[in-house]
Amino acid sequence: MNKTVHRNFWLKDTFSALIFILPISLVVGFFIYAFSLEEIKTPNKLVDQNEVSTTVNIEKKTPTTMPTNIGITTTNTTKKMFDIVPNVAIEVPIKKLNTTLTNNNNNNLTTTLTNLPPMGKLLEVKFKNEHYEVYIVDLNTDNIELFLNDDNGKPLTNFKNLKAYIKQQGKTLSFATNGGMFHATKKPVGLYRAKSKNSFPKDFYALNKKNDTGNFFLQPNGVFAVTNDNRIILKETIAFEKVKNQTIYATQSGPMLVIDGKIHPKFNKSSKNTNIRSGVGYINSKTAVFILSKTPVTFYDFASLFKDEYKCNNALYLDGVISQMYYPTTSSSKNQDFAVMIGVSPKK
Repeated sequence: MNKTVHRNFWLKDTFSALIFILPISLVVGFFIYAFSLEEIKTPNKLVDQNEVSTTVNIEKKTPTTMPTNIGITTTNTTKKMFDIVPNVAIEVPIKKLNTTLTNNNNNNLTTTLTNLPPMGKLLEVKFKNEHYEVYIVDLNTDNIELFLNDDNGKPLTNFKNLKAYIKQQGKTLSFATNGGMFHATKKPVGLYRAKSKNSFPKDFYALNKKNDTGNFFLQPNGVFAVTNDNRIILKETIAFEKVKNQTIYATQSGPMLVIDGKIHPKFNKSSKNTNIRSGVGYINSKTAVFILSKTPVTFYDFASLFKDEYKCNNALYLDGVISQMYYPTTSSSKNQDFAVMIGVSPKK
């Protein structure tokens, strides 16, 4: 009898204790859980602090994987790989150029440089810890021409064919680079103007003034051209339209890098978006500079090289990762296909 009473008392006492402890445990557990939630950190979304609403689609023709972002801040942050261009023959330091500004007949500021680096040589320069290939052309000693097809209307497509075509004409190709963006069909996106069979200038592809997405359509875009009297013109598309009939060669691309001595307003100095980039800058009516980055750079830094170091009043973006330069004594150019090509040959 005593054993039964003792067992019943123990069970009753244990049950009472559980009833007392359980609510307290639930309350304590709730506070512990709530406190733990305070300590959980949700990973921050990696967003450029200067992100703008514009989303652009560019370089759809990229043959190798590369960043698909341009140098303004966009909502696209895809990162890819790139090909390194081999070293070129001559390496020169960037020097501050002595300049004077004068007005030409078109009331445009013209830069006169008194200590330019060697012209007619493919140079390797370093700017903001990035390396570039640079080629400066002087129309007093060289000719600039644009090429797309041979005399039979067959696309030339690459530097090898261009070199052979130039040789057939009794000339020597001393420099070449791709001359603007094109569709998969190898048709230029914008204006291509050159000599026709009767030697008169002709618009083989019309000036493109559409609003669309992509580098080409980042306004303002522009046109690089050579006039009938052997002067260089580089202007925004709308401004170029007024002087188009003065030109014998012209290629349209975009965006403008430098506009009237100022960097394109949509480029962000702090952008993290980089890519291989090529472009052409207007130094004066007889002098142009072609630049190709050897590693991915931002649009802002690329434009700064034209503006700050070569004193270009205007400069134009030509293309991205597919861009190359041909120079006879280097092997930096691959057998890449292009549409419009810019060729330089010595005057006879």
